[in-house]
Amino acid sequence: GLRFVHDGQQLGRTRRVSMHVNRRLQESEDVKDPTMRKRYLALIMSLQGSALRDGGWEQCVVNGAEGDSDSVIAHCCWSPLEGGGVFTEVVFVVVNYSPKPSQASISLTEGGDCGKALSGLLHGRGFSLKDRLSKYSVTTDGELLLGERPGGLQLQLQPWEARIFDLTEQ
Repeated sequence: GLRFVHDGQQLGRTRRVSMHVNRRLQESEDVKDPTMRKRYLALIMSLQGSALRDGGWEQCVVNGAEGDSDSVIAHCCWSPLEGGGVFTEVVFVVVNYSPKPSQASISLTEGGDCGKALSGLLHGRGFSLKDRLSKYSVTTDGELLLGERPGGLQLQLQPWEARIFDLTEQ
């Protein structure tokens, strides 16, 4: 799909150029955060894969610590890969859209399409979730992700932090 990024945003430029003006500031005068280029490159590269582009999406159940229940959102995406099994790519996208650190417990929606589609894949197995945006990883089991056992996947997120997890069997 279309990615909404204004010209120069991925470089860290802060000013948008009017289409009526035929000039812009030099990059050295406009870029306020030189690390932005690296972060946008990591984000754009992490959006590769069939699950995020063509797969099914479903919002996950998120239970936050006291006062944190509204600051974290999570979605599960799943899709078959060419030549793979029924569902060979599973991705969890988790975002803390708050200026404060947040804790959250995440599980698939009971009776939802994602849980139904993935229950055979997840049930009775251990998994690793590896973040595409960093080197962070966490291990869990299918029953926690399916919500069959209390607790769900426990995550702590910094302010405005996003994670895009690939699910792989251990």
